[in-house]
Amino acid sequence: MPIDFKLITPERLVAEGQAEMIIVPGGDGELGFLSNHTPVISTLKAGKIQIKQDGSYKEFDVDRGFIEVIENRVNILM
Repeated sequence: MPIDFKLITPERLVAEGQAEMIIVPGGDGELGFLSNHTPVISTLKAGKIQIKQDGSYKEFDVDRGFIEVIENRVNILM
């Protein structure tokens, strides 16, 4: 079962869809999320956001931001 995600900046929606896995540079270290993950709110530090779709990864640079995981959805604000 995939997990829904949105990658958002103040200016626009960068990406959205469903992913097999999402890896982000959390404020206290790298965080990975699969479907039905426990709810989480965390800061993001500079690094790469990796979104696995159809067996391959797409990467997005992030300087800082926040991530919210709730009810099989991941919202990444950067």
